[in-house]
Amino acid sequence: LPTITLPEGLTSIGEATFNYCTSLSTVTLPEGLTSIGVYAFNYCTSLTTVTMREGLTSIGDEAFSMCKSLTTIALPEGLTSIGNSAFSGCVSLTTVTMPNGLTSIGEGAFSCCAALTTVTMPEGLTSIGNEAFSECIALSAIALPDGLTSIGDSTFYGCEALTTVTLPEGLTTIGNSAFSECESLSAITLPGSLTTIGEGAFWGCYALTTVALPDSLTSIGDGAFIHCIHLTTVTLPEGLTSIGDSAFAFCDALTLIVPRDSHACQYAIDNGLSYAYLDAQVGSAASQ
Repeated sequence: LPTITLPEGLTSIGEATFNYCTSLSTVTLPEGLTSIGVYAFNYCTSLTTVTMREGLTSIGDEAFSMCKSLTTIALPEGLTSIGNSAFSGCVSLTTVTMPNGLTSIGEGAFSCCAALTTVTMPEGLTSIGNEAFSECIALSAIALPDGLTSIGDSTFYGCEALTTVTLPEGLTTIGNSAFSECESLSAITLPGSLTTIGEGAFWGCYALTTVALPDSLTSIGDGAFIHCIHLTTVTLPEGLTSIGDSAFAFCDALTLIVPRDSHACQYAIDNGLSYAYLDAQVGSAASQ
């Protein structure tokens, strides 16, 4: 079964309908189709072309996972949600264009899409699940839209080619391991609304040299910047009240810039970290 055109009047495709149809290469979906069920085209390893029409509102969990020959997908206007692992393991997928009106991307939705270089996200997107783009090793740039308030755990974990990230004002939380092992990320601008950086959020970002933390930040999780070996300066804000264990461990080139008599200053002293005061009096924990 290499090609299938589904009939007009069809409104949904059920669970695992074409699961493991390994010869299927082309699918044309009809107008009026509103939902694609879980596992609907899972492991259709020869599938190269899927034509989607306006009216489709949801794509179920793992609907196209492991479709290893799929190279591009244009998601139609009207789509509001992409399920968990919906396109996970689509290793030939290079480009995804997301429509206006999309509000939710599920956990692991595009994880392990090793060829994915370009993702266009719409304004109005409010939720990106954990591991949504993890191990997309060719993804080099990402711009997250206004309206997004949090980045989930491991969302961009292992995106080793990622060099440019644009974060929106209004973002309050960066989840655990969100950018860990993004080995090419050399700089990131954190928005003035950010309050929380999760555990291991930038762990192993070896190219990162400097980070400006906003005054709004109150919490940095355990190991947040561990093994950022080229990180040279980080300015810690006065309102920072929680810094986790090993947050800056193995950052041998790092000098923390801290306010006097602050939690950040005491943290540097207690953990033997090099630091300088904001008023430029230089100190080190070893000499205190």
